[in-house]
Amino acid sequence: MDAEFVETMRRRVARAAAAAKAACADAEVLVEVTEALRTGGVSSRCAWCGSYRVAGRWLHESQMPRAATTSHGLAHVSHTICPPCVEELRRSGLSA
Repeated sequence: MDAEFVETMRRRVARAAAAAKAACADAEVLVEVTEALRTGGVSSRCAWCGSYRVAGRWLHESQMPRAATTSHGLAHVSHTICPPCVEELRRSGLSA
């Protein structure tokens, strides 16, 4: 085989592996969110950035399934401030 062909195949495999890894990560988030909605584990939303606390970790709104971010999906959500936003507020002098 010539080197150009091998390099082309290597790049294709690397792109496919990265896409598969991203798809798996998305699926894991979906499973966590679905389970949290089923058990009531989504309880907080950051009032500053809009992230949701799901199963003990913070997820950006774009990572959440659309149905999970409707008022019907999250009937028992309260607002708070996530740790990254608290740190930013402290750095900027807006919070102690």
